[in-house]
Amino acid sequence: MSNSGQAEMVVYAMKKLIPADVEHAMGLWGAQKSSFDLTDTQINKIQRAIALQLAFNKSAQAYAHFGQLNQLDATTRIWAVRAALSEQNWTHVQQALDKLTVNEKAKERWRYWQAKAFFTERST
Repeated sequence: MSNSGQAEMVVYAMKKLIPADVEHAMGLWGAQKSSFDLTDTQINKIQRAIALQLAFNKSAQAYAHFGQLNQLDATTRIWAVRAALSEQNWTHVQQALDKLTVNEKAKERWRYWQAKAFFTERST
């Protein structure tokens, strides 16, 4: 099997394992990721899936995993804010909100959290 075929198989297998058992997937990924010749895009796909699954599970590790992504898309930007809100870490909330696009920031729900983060950080 070619290196690219093997790499795609790794991505496929990890994306199947992550929703089933994210903790196990993270352990395998940490131990084995350097064993495969993966592109930056393939690595980002796996790390994105891990970060999102952790956020869906309301894991305290979620926000940190969003920070490891090389690139954020609309979905990961929003879930990073939600992960920070779940932590109730207002510094992380503000950092995640800062990564939203201008159009995303203009939405009412994110304006609310921008104000909440601003005033909560000022009062501590």
